[in-house]
Formats: sequence, structure tokens, C-alpha cells
Amino acid sequence: MCEHPRDDPATPMRGVFGTRSADRPNRSASTTSRCSLAGERVHVGPLEAVHGTPIVDIKPVLGQAVSKEPVEVRTDRPPQPADPAVRLAEVGDAEDIGRLLHDFNSEFDDPTPGPAFIAERARRLISDGEITVLLGGAKPHGIAVLRFRPALFKEGLDSYLEELYVVPDLRGQGLGRALMEATIDLARGMGAGYMDLGTSEDDVAARALYESLGFSNREGKADGPVSLFYEREL
Repeated sequence: MCEHPRDDPATPMRGVFGTRSADRPNRSASTTSRCSLAGERVHVGPLEAVHGTPIVDIKPVLGQAVSKEPVEVRTDRPPQPADPAVRLAEVGDAEDIGRLLHDFNSEFDDPTPGPAFIAERARRLISDGEITVLLGGAKPHGIAVLRFRPALFKEGLDSYLEELYVVPDLRGQGLGRALMEATIDLARGMGAGYMDLGTSEDDVAARALYESLGFSNREGKADGPVSLFYEREL
């Protein structure tokens, strides 16, 4: 199927997928996403599309069409943290991820499906670009799990710290702070302008860490109402 570029009859006919035309045979859309490489496969996400929809093109910058400010879209994997004690996890780290998150839930009497199940889920979610995981310490001894989602009220991404855990014997030695600082830096580098997280009221150490890094449980301003986090099973 051919068409005049930009619907200008004075220009030679070209294929509709090789030019700008109002008469494409199917609808197309653009989404600000992040890309990562895993061998010969390119993982793209978050992506607002029906499963199985083909991706016909990837551009490094969307430019002025959607915002007055240029929007950076990373086409490489998330950057490695600057702190040598913290590194970006890969699919091959799934067993350590399963061990740490299982121990986390067990320590606080939360349900856990077991380290093997968590490891398998981590493999799939990392491979699909659904989660970003940072590991800290040599064994490793700490973990941070981060998710990204498209922002609603601005261009770019929001980020959510889903998990943060350091083994009991190494708490108070700076590993949790190193993980948090690396997580914040990584989120900024991926184009996120916001991060939220949740913790329990009686986890005084975690609350002190988060507040020392600028997080607040007040809405809008320092003396705003206290934010509450609700959850339920479905």
C-alpha cells in the first residue's frame, strides 16, 4: 500500500510505513518506554499495548512533539550503581533474590511461597523488564526491588520501591543507605521524577533512613496531613 508523503500529491508515492500518512491501514501509537538488552533480545517497558502488539520502531528521543522539554528515553540497560558495594542484578542472580526475599518475609512473619518460587518469578520479571533489582554486599546481603510506571501528570516515569532488605547481622553498617542512594540515583537516571514506598509505623530504623533521604509521610507539605497506606487481598 502506497501514499503520497504527508498527503502531498506533488511528492512521489511511497509505502505508508515509510512515510507520514493519514491513511495507514491500522492504528499506531507511541509510548515513552525504557529498553534493556538481554543477549540478542531487546526488552521494552513499561508499554501501553495489548499483549502481542508488534513494535515497528524505537527512537532514542521523542522530542518536541509531546512536550516543550525534550524527553530522554534510555536505549541501554539501567546504569550500574556508583557505590561498589551495590550492583545491578541480572537474571543469573535469581537464586540470591529468592533467598533474600524469602528471608525478609520469614523474619517479619509474612507469607512466602518459598525461595525457589520467588527466584523463578524474579527470572521472568527481570527478563521482561518488569522489575529492577539492586544487590548489596558480597554474598549478597541486601536487596532493593524497584518498579517503574508511566507518570500520569507529567512526561516520564514514576518509581515505586517495592522491597528493601538487609540481613540482620549487617544492619547499622551503611548497606541499607548505600542501597537506597543507589536506587534513587538509578531511578533518576531512568527518567523518573518521583518515588514512593511503604513501611510499618513501628519500623523506626527504616523510617529514619527514609526520612534522612528526603522521603516524607506528609501530603503536599511538611505540615500536611499524614499519608496512610491501605492494602487488601483480591
